[in-house]
Amino acid sequence: MKLIDLLEHASPIDVAKAYLSSDEVDERLDQIGQFINNHKHVSLGIINAVIIRTIQATQDEGFFNYPYLAKVYRTIETAGITSTAAAVAFLENKQNHRHISGKKKKVVFVPEYMSEFEELLENN
Repeated sequence: MKLIDLLEHASPIDVAKAYLSSDEVDERLDQIGQFINNHKHVSLGIINAVIIRTIQATQDEGFFNYPYLAKVYRTIETAGITSTAAAVAFLENKQNHRHISGKKKKVVFVPEYMSEFEELLENN
């Protein structure tokens, strides 16, 4: 069975169980249930794709919650995606191009004379 078929037919809890321990599933059950209840108009395949992507994105940080699930779904919705296959492709692409968190180094213009000025300070 293909991944798309599995996503379209599996229950969201079974999907979560495939990626999380039973304790982790129990901890996240309320958030998953809230997400499902608030997105009844969304296909089961897309719901499952969002759950998988959220689990993958939050495994290290541990901030899996309803707002994050909703954010991942809004990203799909904003892109105009309505099929499971398109959602999976979109989310895989997003994951491959995921921005590495951390502070970016600020680029500051340094005038040419600054190095001469620094040398003068060091020598005095």
